[in-house]
Amino acid sequence: MKNQKETPKEHVSEPDGKPLVIGSFSGFNEQMRFTKLLTIATIYQSDYDWDPEIKTMVKMHCNQEASRLGFPKGWQSVGYYEGLKSWFLENCR
Repeated sequence: MKNQKETPKEHVSEPDGKPLVIGSFSGFNEQMRFTKLLTIATIYQSDYDWDPEIKTMVKMHCNQEASRLGFPKGWQSVGYYEGLKSWFLENCR
């Protein structure tokens, strides 16, 4: 049994071993950076039946994490995938 962590590059790859990259992104690292933002934004935009205090704390944590990762403000107002992707490509390259 292997004791190594499987990285996304190893998990999602073409037959020749190169990581899959969607054409909009300049490379695997940029695509992974967008994936992180998409994860944060999805949680931020979720509207579950959470207690109001928990919703506030979740939004605060999402903002802190996005800031820590160096994303500029503005991603919070984009509520759909294609819009967030366009915003990312314009503001985070």
